[in-house]
Amino acid sequence: MGNSSNKAYNQSAPPQRTTPKQPRKTILLFSSVKTIPPPPQSEENSHSVLPVQVPTLGVKVRFLQEFLTACPTGDNSVQNYSTSDVCNKVIKPFTKPYNLSLCEILRQSKHPSIGPATVFISHAWLSSFTSLVTALENHFTAKLDTFVWIDIFSLNQNSLEAQAAPEGGGEEWLNSMGDMIKRIGHTVSVLVRFQDPIPLRRTWCLWEMYTTIAHGGRLELAFLISDKSYVVDEVMKDVEGLLLKLRAWINVDGSECTLPSDQTRIISSVLKDMKRRRNKAISLSSIDEEEAHVHDAVLYHEYREAIIQCLRKAIAIQFLAKLYRAAFNAHGSNYPPLINLSYCLAMQFCLLQEYSKAEPFLVFCLEKDKKLLGDYHQMTLSTMRNLALVNKDQEKYDEALSLYGTCYERCVVRFAADSTVTQEVKKCYDILKDAILTYEGDKKKIAQALIDGNFDENYVKRGEFHPIKVLSSSTTPVSKSESSPAVPSSTTPKVPLQEVQALSLKSTAQPVTSTQV
Repeated sequence: MGNSSNKAYNQSAPPQRTTPKQPRKTILLFSSVKTIPPPPQSEENSHSVLPVQVPTLGVKVRFLQEFLTACPTGDNSVQNYSTSDVCNKVIKPFTKPYNLSLCEILRQSKHPSIGPATVFISHAWLSSFTSLVTALENHFTAKLDTFVWIDIFSLNQNSLEAQAAPEGGGEEWLNSMGDMIKRIGHTVSVLVRFQDPIPLRRTWCLWEMYTTIAHGGRLELAFLISDKSYVVDEVMKDVEGLLLKLRAWINVDGSECTLPSDQTRIISSVLKDMKRRRNKAISLSSIDEEEAHVHDAVLYHEYREAIIQCLRKAIAIQFLAKLYRAAFNAHGSNYPPLINLSYCLAMQFCLLQEYSKAEPFLVFCLEKDKKLLGDYHQMTLSTMRNLALVNKDQEKYDEALSLYGTCYERCVVRFAADSTVTQEVKKCYDILKDAILTYEGDKKKIAQALIDGNFDENYVKRGEFHPIKVLSSSTTPVSKSESSPAVPSSTTPKVPLQEVQALSLKSTAQPVTSTQV
């Protein structure tokens, strides 16, 4: 009925000139909350401390751009704000009448971009807010509807300081934060200005990384496009070199925090957790000051190493895995550079002590090394040695012994019986063989026998022996015979680089698929 009357009116009256309406992008953010009456203001209400419970409401990633557009700044100065500025100049004034978090206000307004968070965002308040938004949009490119927990939105910023203060239950509140991070189980740490990352100097950010990994969560890193390109280049050049740079930036005991009381409480909480995890019930009051200082120094070092392991997993695995998937999907399992990526992934998993994940990559590498380089090439033997160690670390002692035995026989041919490499492999073989024969499959006793026998084998680095470099080098011989026990002669013809890249290898080994990364 209403539609027909409107139609009749439009036919009888000429259209009026109107100025095109601008999209009302602010309606869902600030205008809609006018339907929520602010709670009655009283002295008791304005100064009350809420129960120690961290809310888990978050915002969709796509909401961040809407928020930027809707910020009532007029002169667009929000583009130059740090996250701290956005909190103090926009969030706090807007939410103060309600004494609620922005997420809770918008939830009551039935805003479609509010829901339970599935990803926790760790970031530094001193960094640019627009950089935070850009980095998250880059990271969640195909998943902009992901609900993310960001403190300035998810927490009531007007009551936060009182709630987190010692007299307001600060330690309990910190524990509640840790439980919330554990419950979400997925953290994205935003590192803008990667060559000088502020989060690695901030107490809260380091604690959030540590808490994620300590509880078995998943840690990823988000970057600006320029920073991401730099990280990819560094990962391809030298993963360990990149991690050394990161190590130099981390100073856990001298980390920065806006509130000194927060730093003290967080560091104390971490050291307490690390002591508990090491099963050392040590009362610092029962030992002298010097011993206490030394003990804390050890814990600080372990805390720092725990952060490095977080970054190792996040950077090396995150980037190497993506490069691996891209190479596998584009070229298949016979693409020679895939061997080196597989080896790098295997070594990172070994350093993270995730041996079951490393094993299939090393099996794949060994089969390809044999095909490309032959059974007696030093890189093939290094791969075999590492695969033996991975089996040993998984208590697959019979498989490890078989690999060490084969490796020893071939090292005698390749390097001579009295060479250092051959003697190292022989020592591992002898200790493992004696332990297996003595304890007849009792894995616990075998493991202890290996410790008592000084089985100190370490994973062998691949070094400069990249398959393509080896095969395209005029000075490095390549054996095409897999059955001949002779060391390849210097007269073996080299394989040109373009031919290596075009090789079609028919491997009998099961290749690692891109979904296994």
